[in-house]
Amino acid sequence: MHMTQNPYDPANRPSAWSTPPQRAVGSWAPPTGQPVVPAASWPQRAATPAYGWAQGPAYPQQTGYPQQAAYPGQAAYPGQAAYPQQGYPAQYPQQGYPAQYPQQGYPAQYPQQAGYAQQRGVQYPAQAAYYPQHYYPAPKRKSSGFGIIFGIMMFVGLCTFIGSLASYLSEDTYSYPEYPEVYPDYPDEDYPTPTPNTTFTPDAPVSEDIPDPDFNPPAIPEPDTYEEATDWLESNSVYSQSITVPTDCPVAEIDATTATVDELEAHLNTVTACLWQVWNPPLEAAGYQLPRPPVTVYTQPITTGCGKQDSVNATYCGADQRIYYAKKFYVDLPSDLRTAQFTVDAVIAHEFGHAIQARTGILMAEYAWEDKNSTSISEQEEFSRRTEMQADCFAGMFTGAVSAASGLDDQDVMNLRDLFYYIGDDVLSGVEDYSETHGTGKNRANWYTTGLDSAQVGKCNTFTAESSTVK
Repeated sequence: MHMTQNPYDPANRPSAWSTPPQRAVGSWAPPTGQPVVPAASWPQRAATPAYGWAQGPAYPQQTGYPQQAAYPGQAAYPGQAAYPQQGYPAQYPQQGYPAQYPQQGYPAQYPQQAGYAQQRGVQYPAQAAYYPQHYYPAPKRKSSGFGIIFGIMMFVGLCTFIGSLASYLSEDTYSYPEYPEVYPDYPDEDYPTPTPNTTFTPDAPVSEDIPDPDFNPPAIPEPDTYEEATDWLESNSVYSQSITVPTDCPVAEIDATTATVDELEAHLNTVTACLWQVWNPPLEAAGYQLPRPPVTVYTQPITTGCGKQDSVNATYCGADQRIYYAKKFYVDLPSDLRTAQFTVDAVIAHEFGHAIQARTGILMAEYAWEDKNSTSISEQEEFSRRTEMQADCFAGMFTGAVSAASGLDDQDVMNLRDLFYYIGDDVLSGVEDYSETHGTGKNRANWYTTGLDSAQVGKCNTFTAESSTVK
């Protein structure tokens, strides 16, 4: 997920977890030579979803999950042909996408979580129609003390029952998951702006040739016309470049669930050193600059150059060209992936992918076309999905480049494919075939694998891909 400052934010984009819109995805936009409306005059809009998750530059801050059960008994991972093995790094065996996927439904560990909008357990029964009753009085009988006592007992019992029922209905009877504090109801006030940490101790060797994180980078390129914007999206000069596979830049292991904020921040800033080492040569060859974006780890909602950022998210902000990573981001992942090797690094590689898009003009070109199509939510969402899945593909390329140096094995790579599947719009929302701003799990996993299998940047050109592949 990525974010931009208010002038660059897409307008009124629904949350990635909202109820699926009832409309078809339209064509994504023809090129024109009209001048691009200056970014500063674009409508003000709130920041949005992540990296799948989230709310990023063009995608609004997430506020809770869709009104539906989370991870329902949904169809298993769709069967499909093996992933094309194109330029797959030598250290990986030539294998298709795992055969076990078709049999694999949503894992049992996913609870039916309250935060993902369950209906309250008690429902009122349908009320019977009222029919007038004919009343025939019974013969009068002498009253007895027993009858009076029995009546009092019945009245007291009824009052007790009504009181208990009212108390029951007033309580939320749903059993919450183990981390309810992740989604607190924060007051409507300005969130604090984090103080960037300009010093940290790397947790792995960093080459002296790699620059420090840049807190004052040059401005992001912006297209002058829609024709130029289309050219930057579809025929960008970076697409003709390649990365070096393998790249000797080891990424250390870390358990993001137990690491301290300082440890995690140091680790992620060390990962961006490897990301810069992999991506600077092709960008430089294509005529672009690549400042190294700093990473800030936070533990509560914050305010960034792109606006408010919620407590469980990971984003690249185009306004300040920095990456923000929530310490508790892992809680939205399946339990078996939370501590899997390279999981957190793949997330950062996706966000760094947005930095690549920003520095090559792709990000602002995509925003320009989104703004041009502001009356068509479906076209805006398709632009968003093309952007997000290109970042998935870039993350796969980085994984393939440093996998040998980082000691990743076949199972580690399989876990990472699973990761990108699980952060699909349909998997997160629990709605089959649903896609909004990030794409389905199947397509996100496909694009990650496309990058993993190739050293050619052009293989990640999602802007000329068929619409079905970026749904």
